[in-house]
Amino acid sequence: MHRCGVEWCISVQDVTTMRGPKKQLMAEKSPHRLSVSLTADQYQHLSELARKNRVSVAWIVREAIERLLRDDMPLLHVGKE
Repeated sequence: MHRCGVEWCISVQDVTTMRGPKKQLMAEKSPHRLSVSLTADQYQHLSELARKNRVSVAWIVREAIERLLRDDMPLLHVGKE
């Protein structure tokens, strides 16, 4: 249970205590955490979208990032004219 009482945390095996090829494999597959600040309006829209699609907000964020990277869609046109 999360320190705020929410049941969403998943414990992951600590890669630092492992040795050998298994450690390397686990390190390559281990998730990386990212903290993002959203406005109340952004979070509300994401929460509603998640509820309608029966997925988590985290899933929607990961899917959006995946699509951005896959489509190689530039966010900023820095250096491009």
